[in-house]
Amino acid sequence: MEMQHVILGAGPVGRAIAEHLIEDHDIEPTIVTRSGTNIPGTLDRVADLSDPEAAKQALSGAGVVYQCSQPAYNRWPEDFPTLQRSITAAITGTETVLVATENMYGYGPVDG
Repeated sequence: MEMQHVILGAGPVGRAIAEHLIEDHDIEPTIVTRSGTNIPGTLDRVADLSDPEAAKQALSGAGVVYQCSQPAYNRWPEDFPTLQRSITAAITGTETVLVATENMYGYGPVDG
């Protein structure tokens, strides 16, 4: 069975990953967004990833998850922790590989 690649978010980073998977590896990734998307060569899945049950359903069976979803910058303190916890909880205990992407900088204090 072919490994399922799931991209969370369809912004610039998510779209670049999708394009790379499609063009360079002949992989049809699934893109998960809150409102849906219509990107050629991808499968579309709609889910509110901040909802733990919705995240678990959306990520079920994924071999690789590319975490490219981001709340609006001004909503990071309120929304980002819940989003990240929901996504990581959805794949905890599975063999899913989580690829965390950033296009700005890390969130929160770092000890090292």
